[in-house]
Amino acid sequence: MSRGERILGWVSAWGPRGVAFGVAAIPLLTLYWIFWSRLGYPLDLEWMEGGMLMHAKRFADGDGIYVAPSVDFAPFLYTPLYPWLVGTLGKVFGLSYVLGRAVSVLAFTAIFALMLRGARRANRGPEGLAFGALACAAVAVGYDFTGGWYDLVRNDGLQIALSMGGLYALGASGRTWRGVTVGGVLLGLAFFAKQTAVFPILAAGAGLCLIRLRWVPLLVAVVGGVAGLGTLILNHSTDGWFWFYVFELH
Repeated sequence: MSRGERILGWVSAWGPRGVAFGVAAIPLLTLYWIFWSRLGYPLDLEWMEGGMLMHAKRFADGDGIYVAPSVDFAPFLYTPLYPWLVGTLGKVFGLSYVLGRAVSVLAFTAIFALMLRGARRANRGPEGLAFGALACAAVAVGYDFTGGWYDLVRNDGLQIALSMGGLYALGASGRTWRGVTVGGVLLGLAFFAKQTAVFPILAAGAGLCLIRLRWVPLLVAVVGGVAGLGTLILNHSTDGWFWFYVFELH
């Protein structure tokens, strides 16, 4: 084979992939530039940011958020994992908009990593990474369409990242008890990031019925142990206010 033929073969093999990576790089790099440019903005980018930081501060101060409503404080109608995490990290790094947004940015970075990993797992060749990069780019392009919520001091990104982590664990290792256990724990934690994680939890159960039916009871037990038992503990420790805010008011 001549040198020209080798070059032509390399271009025909890698050219479309290179184009895919180049196309994907534009929205992804733009998205992270936006993340960086907004990270240190000293005021609310969206009306809930300051309130969510107040939730985190209450956790950092040991006050809790599921308390009787008053003129001073009434919580948002969400489960507590995100403000608890930000409040805990705030004890080390200082509570700020930067910290809250950084948690959301890291969550979306984990989402992109899972998408790339999933595409690579579905296609072991270089095409897998190319497809994964284009999928990530499609999510990046949706930033404006969704209202620019990816990097806010909000719990949505954390819930999506944990839900995707749980679904990925089940897809990759759903035929083993370890994979089902890890997936169930992540999905249970996703519920405590935002209760709408119940929908990926139901999807996970339906999917596992197709992959390995005999592991469904284990998934139910693990998710129930994390989300169900955690709900009972939180509701008891807050004299019923957790249930009132998270379920009844909706």
